[in-house]
Amino acid sequence: MFNLKVICPECRIVNCYPFGSGDLISIGDYINNEEAIFMEKTYVREHKIKCLSCGKEHKILEIVNKGQFVNVLINPSKKEEKLLDEGNLPILEEYVGGYSLEDRKKLLLGNDSEFIPSQVSGDYIMKPKDLIYVLDEMWEAFECYKVIDCLDRIHARIYKVKNKRDVERLLVLRDNYMPSLKKPSWDGEIITTEDCFFKYTIPAGCEIVMDLT
Repeated sequence: MFNLKVICPECRIVNCYPFGSGDLISIGDYINNEEAIFMEKTYVREHKIKCLSCGKEHKILEIVNKGQFVNVLINPSKKEEKLLDEGNLPILEEYVGGYSLEDRKKLLLGNDSEFIPSQVSGDYIMKPKDLIYVLDEMWEAFECYKVIDCLDRIHARIYKVKNKRDVERLLVLRDNYMPSLKKPSWDGEIITTEDCFFKYTIPAGCEIVMDLT
C-alpha cells in the first residue's frame, strides 16, 4: 500500500489518501514482493478517489516499472494515456536510494515521495509566508528563487523554508522530480551520491535569481 498527499484540482485543498493494501511503500521503492521483483513486473493500476473536502472524483494511476514504483498520475490527459498504452512510462529523473522515507523524515532531508510529482514541480509557485507540508513537517517559505539557464528557461524553483523549530531547508521543485528538501546552502561541488542527497548545486550554464513572481 502507499499514501499520497493529493492537491485536489477542483478546490486546491490537500488531503492524504491510502491506496491498496500490504506493506507500506512510496514512489521510488521496489515492491516488497519476491514474485513481482523476480518477474520484473510492469503495470499501470487505476484508483478512484473522492476529494475529502469538495467531493470531486479523480482518477489516480499507480505506475510500476520492472518491480519499482516509479510514478503516480492524476487525471491523465489523452496524450498521457496514449503514451501509457504505447508502453512509454513517465519515469522520473531521479530516485535517490539508500535512505528510506522514515530516514528522510527524521533527517528532514531528501525527496518527499508521498506527493504526486507533477503536482509539486516547477509550476508550483509559492510566496513568502506560504505554507507547505513536506516530510511530515509544516514549512513556511521566507525567500523565493528560481534557477534559469541562458535562454531564461526555468530549471528549478527554490524556496528557503523553515519549520516551527526554526530549522531551515531549501525546498527544491523541478519538473519530473519529486519535491526535495536540501541543506540551506548551494555552494560546493557535488562529488558523491551522499552529497547529492544533502545538497543542491546550481547546474553549469545556469544562474539563480530572486523570484518576484
